[in-house]
Amino acid sequence: MPPIRLQKARRIRSAISNEIKKEICEYIMANSNVKQEEVALYFNTKYNELNIDRSTVSKIWQNREKWMAVLSTSQTACTFRHRSVQYPELDKALQIWTAQAVTAGLPLTDMILQQKGIELAQMLNIGENQIKFTNGWVYRFKKRNGLQRVKFSGEANSAPIETLPEERVRLRALLAKYDKEDIYNADETGLFFRMEPNQTLSTGAVAGRKMDKSRVSVLFCANATGSHKIRPLVIGKSLNPRCFKNLNKSTLPVIYRANSKAWMRSDIFIE
Repeated sequence: MPPIRLQKARRIRSAISNEIKKEICEYIMANSNVKQEEVALYFNTKYNELNIDRSTVSKIWQNREKWMAVLSTSQTACTFRHRSVQYPELDKALQIWTAQAVTAGLPLTDMILQQKGIELAQMLNIGENQIKFTNGWVYRFKKRNGLQRVKFSGEANSAPIETLPEERVRLRALLAKYDKEDIYNADETGLFFRMEPNQTLSTGAVAGRKMDKSRVSVLFCANATGSHKIRPLVIGKSLNPRCFKNLNKSTLPVIYRANSKAWMRSDIFIE
């Protein structure tokens, strides 16, 4: 009679959140002489849903730099299993950089992630034809790392609209007297050229931050058909800013004027 082979019971794998992985690393760092079997037993006891062993603890510890960069937020506590990625070294590098940027409160956008991915790929000698940093790639990276779009702060106030229908009728009556080529529209706006985005990518809510409100005023003007576009008027604070050094202002694609507050004034408008 052939010997009976007993099959070893398969261990049920459990998904581990980024938060718990970070906690495991912190526990090992605080208890330098602890054995990995003891770490597994400790966390299996602490979290009933876990069923990890020494090898799992070892893999987590090998990637401790990555897990220690995870923010302690409820968002990162969501459990999910990491699927394999095409270039894990690139993914890991971008994860660490992103976590550091979030911790520092730096603004993050999809475009910034794409550009940083391209930069890291070049550093890792990954060719341009080997990976494409598409919108889909950014979406999957954000999903793997629990990143979502959040606003720093600020709300927009609604403008009164009760009189709009009446004013539209009056405006149409006035414009009916002129050809479209002779109807011009001018609009002024402030350009905060040093202001960072008011949204970022983060694993959770972020505090508001002081924005750089350095600005110039810009006036655009064109006729209704678009056949005549007047050179934009730009108003800055300095008459001769540093960036204009050795530059003939008459060659600029805009008309440049200046005053102490970079605001539109009647004398500039009439000019």
